[in-house]
Amino acid sequence: MQADMVRCGVIGAGKMGAGHAELLAKDANATFVAVADVRRAVAESVASAWAGVAYEDYEEMIDKEDLDLAIIATPDALHMAPAMACCQAGIKNLVIQKPLATKLEEARAIMEAAEGSGTQVFVWYSNRGFVSDMATKYAITSGMIGRVIYGDIAMDDNVNVPRYAWGERTREWVAGSSPAQFLTTHALDRLMWYSGAHVQKVYAIEQRELLKYTPDLIDAFLLFDSGLKARVRTGWVHHVEASIESGEQFNGTHGQIISLRSARYNVARGWQVNLAERPSFEELDHHQQVLRKRGLSTRIFWRDTAASGWNPGIAAGLEVMPAETLNRDILSFVVDALVEGTIEPESWRAWQGAGPLPMGDVALENVRVIDAIERSIRTGLPVEITQQQE
Repeated sequence: MQADMVRCGVIGAGKMGAGHAELLAKDANATFVAVADVRRAVAESVASAWAGVAYEDYEEMIDKEDLDLAIIATPDALHMAPAMACCQAGIKNLVIQKPLATKLEEARAIMEAAEGSGTQVFVWYSNRGFVSDMATKYAITSGMIGRVIYGDIAMDDNVNVPRYAWGERTREWVAGSSPAQFLTTHALDRLMWYSGAHVQKVYAIEQRELLKYTPDLIDAFLLFDSGLKARVRTGWVHHVEASIESGEQFNGTHGQIISLRSARYNVARGWQVNLAERPSFEELDHHQQVLRKRGLSTRIFWRDTAASGWNPGIAAGLEVMPAETLNRDILSFVVDALVEGTIEPESWRAWQGAGPLPMGDVALENVRVIDAIERSIRTGLPVEITQQQE
């Protein structure tokens, strides 16, 4: 579609839905029309804040309002019903909060309904808007560290997230999700996005000692068709001051990326690429200029490697200071995409380079891998993944 103003409705008025409503109300290319939530008072609070209409029933909202875009921000396990209703109502564009669904059969049903109704499905993987992740993707796809061969990602939420974050609904909501649905899905999306590769085999374990009604943590090992091997450990039982601790590193044939995506005890947030062999200054300057055009300032470091023995140090690389990491919201790029009638809007290309926004087909593959992780946990065995025709 092409439009001057994208008319938008939000389904689910929790923390994320309220944030989406605010962004849409402030976007010059969008009109925030309405919000629906089973908690009438919550919907009214969000609607009144941004001059929208409140509904208790999302089906009533999509029946009465002429929407170009619906954003589904319900709990993880409750995406299918509103997605199907939007497709049946003829809404041509959806943004679904990650994951696409918590069950593979539901994810398939959503995509089948969308194909039948001609609905575009975008999936809100917020990390695609993080500056550090844009830099990591660039460092991998540009060949800065050679062929990427190993990745290690850790994401840990404070234990208060699964215990209290959604008030009286928290336990019920969390019991329908898991660290795999809530956190691993982010890490997996980044891995597939960074590498352009597909997972062929997984092996995973879980722990259920503290929360019991949901896994405390999940540790997954992933083998990709490119030769990349990755470990993803996610959990939500950390006793920490921050709400989340997250970091990742990638080893390549010619260097390493270290991305400390959030601060933790005695460790600052930051991003750095270390190169095993000293490149020319012109090469480093080129990478620096590309990232600068995308809005990211870096610092070149250039070190003396004359030390002898087993500890010569790193010759050169780039780093990003924490103050420079200004993130963006995927939803604003989706609005731009609808205005321009493309899945690669100009704002997205200018910042991330070539490639589409995260779409439903990518999210379906993500759910397929998460399903394999859960099967591996249940059986205690590695699980092969075939790229089926959906």
